Amino acid sequence: MANLYANHDDQADGLRRIMAGPQPRVFSVLSASDGFDKSRMLINLAVSLQRQGSEVLVINADSRQSMQAYGVSGLNPLSAVAADQASLKGAIRAAGQGFSVAQLMTVKQLRSGMTQEVNHALNKLLA
Repeated sequence: MANLYANHDDQADGLRRIMAGPQPRVFSVLSASDGFDKSRMLINLAVSLQRQGSEVLVINADSRQSMQAYGVSGLNPLSAVAADQASLKGAIRAAGQGFSVAQLMTVKQLRSGMTQEVNHALNKLLA
């Protein structure tokens, strides 16, 4: 009799896992190496995750790194989207490798730090 209940528990657990759906995964990459090494590693990670069926968005927050490594330019930063100064469509682009990329803030903002206003706007955008 206990086996019968265990089987129902297993089925219920399986159904709960299916209904819950996948949870977003967030990876943060911090490195003291130059931007090109980080870019190559991030591109390889993003392509690997994408090939496994995941949707991938790389958000660049490196003040030394150009978006050229991803094959995109002219992006509006997400800080401008958060401040209603740009559209989300203009802030996210598909990289040549098939995943999406965005720039967190302008290089000037990254080097000088966030104002309280930008911090509040980004928190609202990400909530």
